[in-house]
Amino acid sequence: MKAKILCVLAAALPLSASAVTFHFTGDLFEHNEIISIPFTLDDEVSDVKLWTDSFLDGVHFDPIAALWADDGNGNGSLIDWNDDNPGIQPGQSFGDAGLLLPSLAAGDYFLTVTATGNIPLGSLFSDGFLFGTDTPTTLAAGSTAWSLWLTAAPPPASGGAGGGADVSEPSLLGLLGLGMFAACALRRRAPR
Repeated sequence: MKAKILCVLAAALPLSASAVTFHFTGDLFEHNEIISIPFTLDDEVSDVKLWTDSFLDGVHFDPIAALWADDGNGNGSLIDWNDDNPGIQPGQSFGDAGLLLPSLAAGDYFLTVTATGNIPLGSLFSDGFLFGTDTPTTLAAGSTAWSLWLTAAPPPASGGAGGGADVSEPSLLGLLGLGMFAACALRRRAPR
């Protein structure tokens, strides 16, 4: 599998002492291209939301977002994917993707962004994507932008009276293990 490296700036926008938001942006140039964004959770998180807001009623391509558990060997197990779910956050339009998860355990993950129709063919990343064997077709000029958001909160405290310990904002930023808020995304074609 051939890979081109694309660095994606992830802006961390603290919403409160109990939530954090990461934003990834870039361009997808071919109909069978796969953008992959790795991240690590140092601790369990809850109320996980993943959504795109780049479709803009047809200004840009119709994105598909997927979340994978990374096995550490360059492969992953599909957690979930979505083509059209514009009800996650204000600012989405009818072609935007979105996922809601009650929680994610500590571990390694990656997100993928593909163009509509280029769906995962199975539960493993190595199973490929629907357009994986197609000759690449360039997307229309001006329609290549994508924007992907990820929000999460620490899990609810459990235990006795008085609730759990407060989680400070800096440790929340560390939850997603993105260092200086920059992540490298791999642009690659699906495995054949």
